[in-house]
Amino acid sequence: MNGSDSPPLWPDWFALPGDGVAASEAAFAAAHNLASAAQRLLRTTRAFAEAGRAMDLTSLPLCIGRITASALDLDPQEGRRLRPVLEGLLTDLDRLHAALEEAER
Repeated sequence: MNGSDSPPLWPDWFALPGDGVAASEAAFAAAHNLASAAQRLLRTTRAFAEAGRAMDLTSLPLCIGRITASALDLDPQEGRRLRPVLEGLLTDLDRLHAALEEAER
């Protein structure tokens, strides 16, 4: 028993050893993949802007929102592992902003 007269809420077999680690790694991989895909999108978009081509950026806030939500779901240790990717994403976003401002001139 669990130290009281009541039975455990979940049977012992319900939580398998290592499930927390696997879930944590899966959450990290999902956040990393989203951020990496966004970096590629920003770099492609910047290349279009530098070439004077028009682009649709209406989905960018949704993309950033999903990355933010996935990062917030991470444990602090996993979040620290994601930081370099997020910093790269911010750098690419700043570069896109500069390219769009230059294209407007």
